[in-house]
Amino acid sequence: MAEYIQNIHAVAPAQVSRRERKKGRTRADIYNAAMNLFLRRGFDSVTIEDICDSADVARATFFLHFPAKEAILIEYGERANDELGAAIGEFRGSATATIRMALKLL
Repeated sequence: MAEYIQNIHAVAPAQVSRRERKKGRTRADIYNAAMNLFLRRGFDSVTIEDICDSADVARATFFLHFPAKEAILIEYGERANDELGAAIGEFRGSATATIRMALKLL
């Protein structure tokens, strides 16, 4: 029984601290502000200062989460890949139908 309880604790997800949740929200705010600005004005027209103003964060806070403006695009690509992989994994259809679905998502 004790071994079973230990295994449950090993599998149970760790509790995320309030500080980590706040960091996650700040990162998401920066990411969302940047993506909205990129869509409206284009990547090259948006500065880090524009992103910080839109996300209501200091420049130093931006750099705590992203090493450069380009890193936001890298995260976008990673998120898109994750979403596409999940959609393909959950899709129940033929190979041809799966490819069509994936192309529509892209």
